[in-house]
Amino acid sequence: MMMNTTVQLELEPLPPGLDLEAGVKHGEDHPSARLAVDWLQSVPLAVICNLRRVLAMEAHDHHESSRVCLTTLQRLLTGQQVSDRYLMGLAWELRTRIENMTETS
Repeated sequence: MMMNTTVQLELEPLPPGLDLEAGVKHGEDHPSARLAVDWLQSVPLAVICNLRRVLAMEAHDHHESSRVCLTTLQRLLTGQQVSDRYLMGLAWELRTRIENMTETS
C-alpha cells in the first residue's frame, strides 16, 4: 500500500526542460537502496543481534513498526528479497536507534 500524502511547500521552480518522468523506470532500484545495504553491512553483527532482540520484544507487544523492521531484517538475514522502501526504512530505523544509543551513553 502506498501512502497518499501531499506536502505543500513553497519551492523555487525546477530548471526548464527537466523530464522527471523519464528518470523513474518500473522495477528500477532506488539509488539510496545501495547505500542502505552498504550501511547495514557495516554495522557489527553484535549490534544487529541486539537490535533484533529489541525489535522482537517490541513486535511481541504489537508495535507495528518494530514488526515490519523485524520481518525485513529476518528476510535479509535469510537471503530473501526485500523491496527498496522496506530496506531503506529498516536502515533508517536502525541507524536512528544506534544514534540514540550513542547519545545516551
